[in-house]
Amino acid sequence: MEENSEEKLRDKIFSIFLNYQNEQASDRRQVHIVLFRDSLKKWCKYKLCYKNVDEMDSEIFGVAWRVINKNYLINNRDGFFRYISKSLKNAKNEYYRKLAKIRIPRELYKLKTIEEVILMKEKQKGRSLTIKERNKCILIWKSIENVRNVKSLSYDVSDERHSNEQYEENVIDEKTEKIIEAINFYFEKKKRKPRLVACHKALYTVSCIKKNNYFKALYCVLDQEIIDRWQRNDDIPELYAIYQRYHQVPKNSASSRSANILDEINKEIIKYLVNNYSKIFPKNP
Repeated sequence: MEENSEEKLRDKIFSIFLNYQNEQASDRRQVHIVLFRDSLKKWCKYKLCYKNVDEMDSEIFGVAWRVINKNYLINNRDGFFRYISKSLKNAKNEYYRKLAKIRIPRELYKLKTIEEVILMKEKQKGRSLTIKERNKCILIWKSIENVRNVKSLSYDVSDERHSNEQYEENVIDEKTEKIIEAINFYFEKKKRKPRLVACHKALYTVSCIKKNNYFKALYCVLDQEIIDRWQRNDDIPELYAIYQRYHQVPKNSASSRSANILDEINKEIIKYLVNNYSKIFPKNP
């Protein structure tokens, strides 16, 4: 990357960061987050020379969200870019850790092209594949290609079902991105009350885990300490206990108020998605 082009990209990234800090409208702030993520992807691709940048979308989005909220970096441009570099390095490591867990059937790993994958599946089934089955083959093929691109990673051989599930779990698609945007919007509205945001985020995180609604793309917008503890020790705090961290009330009252807060969060998220992306999230008749 030429020095002049690198400096222009630095200026663009820092400018988006400042615009976000100065913007008051929540919907416009969401636009700046997306622009910030796209600029970081370019930084990864042309400055850091990362491979598989598009596949790292979930991890880079997480970095964008964490960095863009560090308003104490406004007057420290050098510190800003040091923080970005460290965060993106961690994001790459996280991507590779997830990639190492992808399971690929032994017979598919030997194939050279997506056409060979589809042909093998058609021979096994004795018919042409449906569109859904072809899309499934594409997911598997991407998994194979990703693992081949990382020579230092090992892989485990398992059944095709597990392979596909592992890959899809790490993909952030348009629908997932809108859900993340809606969660961000909810907490952004309450940012003037940091203690309230911390309480609501912790409650919502525990709720997602308990209802099996948590998936890795949400890591960047939920309570990361709770998620890390749950993944390390299978330790999930009770909702009433979370509420009592922030409010000294009896257990019954804490349980009731926690339920009301979660009901509010879910309604607000659904309302945002239906109002802004009705084609993806149609309103129930």
